[in-house]
Amino acid sequence: MKNRALKKLKLIYTHTAGNGTFKTELDTVFSILSPVYDISIFRANDLLEIKKFMQQLERDEYHTIVAAGGDGTINTVASAIISGKLNSVLGIIPAGTSNDFARKIGIERSFSSAAELIRDTNIKEIDIGFANDRFFINVFGIGILTNVSNYVNQHAKSALGNMAYYFKGLEKMFQKLEPMRLKVTTSNTVYEDEFLFLLALNSGAAGGFDKLVKNADISDGVFDFIGVVNKGPATIPTLFIRLMMDEHLTDERVIYFKDRNIKIESLENKRDFETNVDGERGPKLPIKVSLEHKKLKIYGV
Repeated sequence: MKNRALKKLKLIYTHTAGNGTFKTELDTVFSILSPVYDISIFRANDLLEIKKFMQQLERDEYHTIVAAGGDGTINTVASAIISGKLNSVLGIIPAGTSNDFARKIGIERSFSSAAELIRDTNIKEIDIGFANDRFFINVFGIGILTNVSNYVNQHAKSALGNMAYYFKGLEKMFQKLEPMRLKVTTSNTVYEDEFLFLLALNSGAAGGFDKLVKNADISDGVFDFIGVVNKGPATIPTLFIRLMMDEHLTDERVIYFKDRNIKIESLENKRDFETNVDGERGPKLPIKVSLEHKKLKIYGV
C-alpha cells in the first residue's frame, strides 16, 4: 500500500529517449525517487502523444512532472504545464541528443544524478518565452544554422549524437548563403539589415554550443539576443573561429543586446523564412518574441 503522504509524480519519456537506453535505467531512477514520490509513468511514441496526454491533466493532479528526453520533450512538457496552468514543478532528466538547456543550467547527463536533483527538491522559478503563441524554454531562432535540427532525422541523431548536428551544420554552412532582409524592433532601437541568423536565448546555449552567452541568467527577466549580419561568404566560418576564441559578441558581424520583447518582420515580400523554437519548427514572420518573468517552476542547481 502506497504512503498517502508522498507527493504524486508523473514521469514522461519517449521510446527513443537516451537513444532508447533510458528505459533500461527506469529501475535506477525509480529507486532514487520512490522514497519521496508516488510515481507513475507515461511512455509515449512521440511528442504529439505527450501533448495529448498533458491536455487531460487537472491543475493539481501532480506535484511534479518529469520530462526525460531532449529539448523537444522538455519544451512539450513545459509548454503544457504553462498552457494548462498546471500547479506542477518541472523535473528534467537529460536524455536527448544535445540537451542544451539542461546542460547550461547544470543538470548532469547522468540519469541518476538528474533524479537525485529532483529528489532533493531544490526548486527555482525561471523565465519563459513566446514566439507569437509558440512557447519556448531555451531558444528561438531564425536563419542559417538555427534550423539545422529540422533536417536531422532520428536515425542520424541516434547513431551520431551531437555530431549529427555538426555535420548538418557544416553542410549548410558551405551552401550558398541566403541573407534575410529583416526589420528588428527592440525596446530602444530598430535594426534593418541583412541577417544570416538571429537568436533569442534564455540559457545562453543552443545547437550544442554552451558559451554563446556565458553570463546568461534564466531568471533575470531578459533574453540575450544575438544577430549575425551578412558581411560576405566568409562571415560564418570567421565567426566560428571568433566563437572558439570567445570573442564573437564583440565582432563587427554581431548585434548583441538584452531585452524582454522584440518584433521581427521581413523586408522581403516573396520569401518565407523558417524559424525554430527549442529544436522544432516555429511560426512564420512577423513574430513578436516576448518573455514572462519567473513563470515556470523547475528543479535546478
